[in-house]
Formats: sequence, C-alpha cells, structure tokens
Amino acid sequence: MLVLWFVFHLQFDLKILIAGIIVSFGMTLFTSSVVYDTQGFKYKGISFRVLIKYFFVLIGEIFKSAWSYVLTIFHRNFDIVVFDLKLSFYDPIKVAFVANSITLTPGTVTVDVNDNVITIMAVVQRGTKQAEIEAPIRERFEALLKEKSR
Repeated sequence: MLVLWFVFHLQFDLKILIAGIIVSFGMTLFTSSVVYDTQGFKYKGISFRVLIKYFFVLIGEIFKSAWSYVLTIFHRNFDIVVFDLKLSFYDPIKVAFVANSITLTPGTVTVDVNDNVITIMAVVQRGTKQAEIEAPIRERFEALLKEKSR
C-alpha cells in the first residue's frame, strides 16, 4: 500500500513517506476485521494454478454468453429474471470472484451479495428455468473455486 502511495503522489520526500506510513497503518487497522476473526486469518487462498484456469474459463464464458445474449435480444425472445444463488462456500474472496464473474458475463448482473448468497439479474430466453441459469455458474465458476490447492 505504501508503494501505491508513492506512485499516486509521484514524490519521494520525508513528509510523503510519513503520511504514507500513517495512512497505511490506519487502513490496516480499519480493515483488519475484514480479513481476521477470532479464529485467525479468514482468507485461505486460491492457488495460482486455479487462478490461471479460472481466467481462461471466464474469458470463454464471456464470449459464449455474448453470442447467446446477442441472439436472444435479436430474436426478442427474452425475460428478465432476478433470483438468489446460494454458493457452497463462505469465503468472501471466492464469493467476490463469482459475483464479479457474473457481472462480467453479458446478460447477467450481480445485484447484491449477502454472505454466500448472490442475487442475480439475468436476461434469458423466455421460459428458461432457474436451474438452467444456475448450472453454468455452479459447473464452471463455483466448482473451479472449490478445487483444492496443490
């Protein structure tokens, strides 16, 4: 964080250094409840291998969804649905990964996140059941993040 402080100020004098240390320390104290609880560090980590694999899966899903979304809109055969998706994990980092991936995918938007429940708004073909909308999210994004790090 201190490095970013220097980059944003583009100055390297003592006053900037002291201010950066104070702000960095304050932010660390202010956000400690986000990453720590009574049992220790909340974030367990995602392996680099899983992150790389996740990136390529996400890019593929964005392209597939874009074509599907364009065809659905072009044929004027769509409904807008809002539903809740309960994930099988509670890790806030993994939940944020899934929520952001949903928003990056054309035709879907993350409306709200509460613990491990994501509220999603989606533009889908008329008559599509919720289970059909959830399946790609669970099979690709959630399953990938449940993989154990090696």
